[in-house]
Amino acid sequence: GWKSIDVSATLTGPGGRTLNGERSWNDTLLGDPVVGGGLGWGGGPWFASANLLVNVPAGDYSAERTVNIAFNRWAADLSLATTWMGPDGWQSDFAVGLTVNGENPATDYRTGNELHFEAAAAKQIGAWNLGLAGYYYQQVTGDSGDGAVLGDFKGRVAAVGPAATWAGLWGRQTVSLDARWLHEFDARNRVEGDAIFFNLTFPLGAVKGG
Repeated sequence: GWKSIDVSATLTGPGGRTLNGERSWNDTLLGDPVVGGGLGWGGGPWFASANLLVNVPAGDYSAERTVNIAFNRWAADLSLATTWMGPDGWQSDFAVGLTVNGENPATDYRTGNELHFEAAAAKQIGAWNLGLAGYYYQQVTGDSGDGAVLGDFKGRVAAVGPAATWAGLWGRQTVSLDARWLHEFDARNRVEGDAIFFNLTFPLGAVKGG
């Protein structure tokens, strides 16, 4: 994955003197692989699922690097999700999950457990689903470990933005393309920015040769 960070700061000292500084980091790195599975069930316009994801600390990580995509820790995320699909093409999604984090052995730092909510509403127009999506993240237990010199340092952030999904045939393959641009706000003890997601989904059993 690719990550970019831009930081600017202004410090005011005695006598009203100010010191300004800016710095940027950009890098392309390999993140941690995530494995998991889920169970789903539905009836009528409703569909629900229970999902488990596990973050495997096997990505490109360095404690000396300012920018990292990999977390370098084991983590498990359990979530429950529901979808409602109306007869007029409207669709709404809601999910709630809890992430339990292990310790990063390179920094002796363990991030606290995290509660997260995701929601989206969209309208189907032909092969497209167009709408809004957002999330809210709240750390529910404090950070710990020898590296947690700032105490529990509980974080939170919210985000909202446009979302678009296209589903159809790419050649002879059924695929789904999803794009989201979420602007973060109300951040506390976290870097605030914009998150851009692209997802390509296709059923392996439907791959056709020739």
